Amino acid sequence: MSRATQFAVAAAVCALLAGWLVLSYTASAERKAGPGQKVLVAAAPMRSGAEVGVDAQLTVRTVPARFAPPDALGDPAEAVGQRLQVALPAGAFLTQSMLSGGADSAPRFKLRSGERAVTVDVVISPIGEPLEAGDRVDLYASGFGGDQQTEALIEGAEVLTVAEGGQPDRSRPTVRIETGQVAAVVRADVFAHELRAVLRG
Repeated sequence: MSRATQFAVAAAVCALLAGWLVLSYTASAERKAGPGQKVLVAAAPMRSGAEVGVDAQLTVRTVPARFAPPDALGDPAEAVGQRLQVALPAGAFLTQSMLSGGADSAPRFKLRSGERAVTVDVVISPIGEPLEAGDRVDLYASGFGGDQQTEALIEGAEVLTVAEGGQPDRSRPTVRIETGQVAAVVRADVFAHELRAVLRG
């Protein structure tokens, strides 16, 4: 066998090995992430109180189901005709609890300049204490990428609304935060293992 032939065979074997490694890694990652779920995501910033029209800047993405909000929407048709109760930054999930039904509906709260309303899935502390509109909470995130450290996000965030039907130790509140805090809170809601709301006395 000539040197050129040996080189070609070696290159082919390396290519096959690389392909096998990529497929193996992909399959392993998919098994860890779990099944996919379609979710609606804002392709551009959307203001609070805006009616979702057929031309709304929404896109459908597939994410691991364990990262999707419990009331995530998967089809733009589910949101058309409803009004946003919160302002959405680009890239944020659109969920049912962020919408109010009907064109005549209006947001149930008002935001001041420099504020945003963001809906998050939280574990409540103390357990058994239900969240209500007007409560103040401190938000903590833990478990980014398997890291067990806890990160303080927000102090004294005001609860504006609370989605109905939550579990005793979990809730889906909409909280008032500053514009500069939106990215950190959305990141925690999507990627943290746990986002905890500690109720202030």
